Amino acid sequence: MTNDDQILFRALSKGYKGAYTSIFRRYYASLLMYARRYVVDHDVAEDIIQDLFCALWLNREKLPD
Repeated sequence: MTNDDQILFRALSKGYKGAYTSIFRRYYASLLMYARRYVVDHDVAEDIIQDLFCALWLNREKLPD
């Protein structure tokens, strides 16, 4: 994890929506490619990653420093 990532995740844990957007843009494509290794259906893989990002936002206050 880079220093920029640490800053973004700290900001996310404090509820900054811009940090969430930046994390989404930075990681969505690579996470989707990772999910596609295990799930053949593209739509199902997208649903998995969307659920992951929803969980990230809902649990942002529980992120470790």
